[in-house]
Amino acid sequence: MYTACYAILKKLSLNSLKARVVLAILASSLIISLAVIGAFSTYQYKTIHAQVNKDVNDNLALVEEPLAEALWSFKEETTQFVLSGLVRVPFISTAQINSTTGETYLIGEPVGSAQFTQQLNYHDEQVGELKVWLNNDEINHYISAALTYIIFIFIFSSLLITLVSIKLFDYMVSRHLILISSGLKTYNINDESLTEIELERNQVIEDELSKIVSNFNQLNKETHNFIRTKQKYEEHLTYQANYDDLTGLPNRRYGLQLLEQVLKKNQNKDPFSLMFIDLDGFKEINDAHKHLVGDEILKMVADRLKKVAHSYPAHVARIGGDEFMFIVNLTGDPAENLANIIIHTLKAPYKIQQDVLNLSCSIGIAVYPDDADTVTSLIANADTAMFEAKSAGKSQFKTFSANMFEDLLYRSQLKSAVGSALDNNEISVSYQPIFSIDKSNIVGFESLCRWSHPKFGQVRPDVFIELAEETGDIIQIDRYVLSETIKLLNQLEADYPTLFGTVNFCPLDFAQEDLVHNVSQLLAESPLETCRLEIEVTERSLLQDDIQTNVQQKLEELDKLDIKIAIDDFGTGYSALSYVKHFRKYISKIKIDRLFIRDMVVDTADAALVNSIIRMANGLEMAVVAEGIETDDQRSLLNQLNCQFGQGYLISKPLPKDQFIQLLESDKSN
Repeated sequence: MYTACYAILKKLSLNSLKARVVLAILASSLIISLAVIGAFSTYQYKTIHAQVNKDVNDNLALVEEPLAEALWSFKEETTQFVLSGLVRVPFISTAQINSTTGETYLIGEPVGSAQFTQQLNYHDEQVGELKVWLNNDEINHYISAALTYIIFIFIFSSLLITLVSIKLFDYMVSRHLILISSGLKTYNINDESLTEIELERNQVIEDELSKIVSNFNQLNKETHNFIRTKQKYEEHLTYQANYDDLTGLPNRRYGLQLLEQVLKKNQNKDPFSLMFIDLDGFKEINDAHKHLVGDEILKMVADRLKKVAHSYPAHVARIGGDEFMFIVNLTGDPAENLANIIIHTLKAPYKIQQDVLNLSCSIGIAVYPDDADTVTSLIANADTAMFEAKSAGKSQFKTFSANMFEDLLYRSQLKSAVGSALDNNEISVSYQPIFSIDKSNIVGFESLCRWSHPKFGQVRPDVFIELAEETGDIIQIDRYVLSETIKLLNQLEADYPTLFGTVNFCPLDFAQEDLVHNVSQLLAESPLETCRLEIEVTERSLLQDDIQTNVQQKLEELDKLDIKIAIDDFGTGYSALSYVKHFRKYISKIKIDRLFIRDMVVDTADAALVNSIIRMANGLEMAVVAEGIETDDQRSLLNQLNCQFGQGYLISKPLPKDQFIQLLESDKSN
């Protein structure tokens, strides 16, 4: 019912709140007026009729006695006069007297039955009968006129009340609702001005409208606050999803999106270069100076890359721990020049607090569309080229070429096979003599592992050792070499009681909880009268003195077994001399890397560095082993610098066990 009525109002454009309120007031007023008029008309009708009857009865009572006397006295004129006077009474149309003597007196024309009949008695003697007829039309006309006036008054009052109510409603409610509606219509959730709705009336008034406006303004304010907070949170989430918190560069996810966008926009397939940049030596810096310093290094690297990228322009992103990506619209020589600029830019010293640190980077370049035309392929090729640059000696760049796939496949197959190399008896141990510089006699040896692959033949040690460290198989390989070394020392102890042997250990070996137990068990199986076993470690191993590896504790336990350590490749790492001082109790020898020995005869700078290392070692009561000695001139110069031991092709390359023993016997005879 209501739905149908509302549909009609909507068609008549009367569906507004104001129109519906007006119609409701009007309808309710009319209904109430009609109900009141109906009740009042009924009451008035009965009241008028009762009053007419009363008036007639009163008049009959007044004329009853004069008429009875006139009839008894046969006074016809008096009877007619009184009767005519009675007819003049309002609403009486006809009067008739019938005397007992048979006379009839009639004024007016009777219609229907008489409404009033009155017996006329004189001195208890009936003298006649009086009948009276009322004028019903006149009565009804009177009642109608009265009711019409009353109805008009009621209807007029209703209309007047309606109009007044409309004006009051419009002034007190409707105009404010229109103002609120306009405010809501123009409301913009993104409007920073935060305009509030204000009612056009005295502010002291507090009613439902003021509560609505107040609540809306409060809701508006809270909504804006919520939206601003939500927007900031979403912006923060977007930033976190797309940018690296540490450096402010696009992260790997967003970097790949940028590369995808560059490809999509490149409808003409204009060539560009994707560069993968990997920091060289960053892990060593992180290990030596902890992560806070490493974080500062990464920030500085990012800032330098941003400046380089801004000059071209280019996209730069951090895609890993110490890996960055460069997208630039350059190829060929310009791209290579940029790569050199990046290398030199990142090679500049990094001053952090009191430390001045150095690192370099390796860069791989893949060119679109020559090398690849998809995001995945470009990334894979740039990564392959970067790995080639790192394998070739670091601090350089390599541009991707097809034959790099073969190298990648080669390394992938080796990585899969290194885990089973020991079980397949593919790993062997060779021994390179260590000799005294002054007499050139053999005083010890370094145990070196070799891998003979059934398909690839002899695998370069630097290649498979790196792969074994990545897979974790280096632990079992190093322990196998250690076992063979201890067995050889045990075998040669009687004939060569002063001969010492050294074994290389990597940082991963020191992370094993059973390291000392394993060494102790091997020594128990092949006991030595005097322990002449030494463990060679790089400076990087000493830097990992943390809770997990606890290097110092392990060195103390090895020292109790009379096992010392030798620092391998000294001078090529990133440690400070304070580490050598800190661990000097456990260090028996320092091995100078072949890099310094190679040109020391012709390069005075190298000779000065070697001399400094020897003096430092002697001052710390440590022996020195020079690696990579190939000429007598090198040996002679080292002898002049008071270097105790040497190792290199001047005496012998690494030899299998039997050949090494033969060399020992030959050296002993000489």
